[in-house]
Amino acid sequence: GVAEKRLWEFANGDVTGISGLLSDVTKQKSAEAAFRRADAELRQVISSISDYVWSADVGPSGTLSLRYFSPVIEKISGYPPEIVMEDPDGWLRIIHADDRPQFTKSVDRVLSGESTREEMEYRIIRRDGTTGWVRDSVVVRELCNGRICLDGVMSDITVRKGMEDALRESEVRYRSLFEDAPIAMKDENLAGVKEYVDGLRDAGIWDFQAYFEAHPDAVRECVRLVKIVDVNRAALSLYKAERKADVLADLGKVFTDETFKAFIQTLVCVAAGQTRMEKETVIRRLDGQKIHVRLQWVAAPGFEQTYAKVFVTIADITKRKEAEDRLCAYHERLSALSSELSRIEEKERRRIAMDLHDHIGQMLAMAKIKMGILQQEVSAGPANIIDEIRGLVDQSIQYTRSLTFELSVPILYELGLEAALEWLAEHVQAKYGLPVSIRIEGPPGVMGDEARALLFKTVRELLMNVIKHAQAKRTELRIYNSSEEVLITVEDDGIGFMAGAEELLPGKSGGFGLFSVRE
Repeated sequence: GVAEKRLWEFANGDVTGISGLLSDVTKQKSAEAAFRRADAELRQVISSISDYVWSADVGPSGTLSLRYFSPVIEKISGYPPEIVMEDPDGWLRIIHADDRPQFTKSVDRVLSGESTREEMEYRIIRRDGTTGWVRDSVVVRELCNGRICLDGVMSDITVRKGMEDALRESEVRYRSLFEDAPIAMKDENLAGVKEYVDGLRDAGIWDFQAYFEAHPDAVRECVRLVKIVDVNRAALSLYKAERKADVLADLGKVFTDETFKAFIQTLVCVAAGQTRMEKETVIRRLDGQKIHVRLQWVAAPGFEQTYAKVFVTIADITKRKEAEDRLCAYHERLSALSSELSRIEEKERRRIAMDLHDHIGQMLAMAKIKMGILQQEVSAGPANIIDEIRGLVDQSIQYTRSLTFELSVPILYELGLEAALEWLAEHVQAKYGLPVSIRIEGPPGVMGDEARALLFKTVRELLMNVIKHAQAKRTELRIYNSSEEVLITVEDDGIGFMAGAEELLPGKSGGFGLFSVRE
């Protein structure tokens, strides 16, 4: 408690008595101790957080007198609190010169009552000379004695500002790359399409290819849900558009029947969770002209689940397609010419073979008969000479027969393809020593002379390749006949080779065998 004493005195100076007052201040002392503990705990909490706290008294003339800075200020600015608090304008001098007017203006708004809270971001010059960024939140508070003070919480946002600068720089680079890219590009948002497809799946749709092919209205609805966010200059040129708004307005106006089919593939890919697709299709420019394009799209990183950002590239391949069409037409004409030449060649071969058989062969046979009659009528000496001549005539007859079969096999036209191939198997084994077994399945079908000649020539070419290159010990020839087609396979037990595209080109080893077979 607290004891208070008082002496009572009279005029003559005598003390006549003493009065006293005793008060209990236990609660007050307890409250003071609790306040000191709370203050210590508060300061400890403030010191432990990454943000730092400050407080300043406002003088009668509006001057600020810093009365507290949390120790964290040293981590952010490099200055300890006592150095900042020694100088009334210390903190103001730490603020970057270009940002001081902004800070002063915000404080003035609070002091004038125009605002009770201010949020500001500004730069500071650290003790080591480097620049940092802080975010300062200031509130006004009225004290019990009627005076006011300012309380602030400050955060170090240097890292965030660096990230924002890097992001802005990245955005500038992206915009430059996007706008100046030589290929047409679009930035699309397919989030609505994704939600639509997910809704169909929830409704029990699983075969999206069949569903969208059977429901063109659903495809058109998905086209409507595509949001074109941006297009680059190359896309404007591709679409023959003067403004971006002309392309952004309606995706469907550049669609053709082929484009809708390609878009169905996009929907199927989205339903399957695929994040990229490539397709060749046909689109319509804004001037109505149709062009062939190669379309590619890929979901941007971070948007693989929502498809909210999809980059689309479109390359005009019309000239390439026109060149391909010309090449195909040329190839068809070349194939027709090749077939015609083959037909004419076979016809000429057959004519020569018939001439050899009907004329030269007959004359040689007649000469042999005449030689036999002459040999019976002459003496032994001339008979030997005649016998030698008959041998030469026999050889000529055999060569003529062989040449006749080499040029055009009569059996092919008289008995059919199967009989001619059986003769070919026997001929190969007899002449080259390669056993060729033959197996025929199914009754022979009706076939024209040109088709028979082509198949026979192809099989003979394949067998000659086996003889020349395969080092085979046996070969099997299979013929499968059906009502609609004939399938012939030639299989050997030789060394074989990898039949790449280059092996099928003419002149690879000085020959045209496999190339001619394929053609």
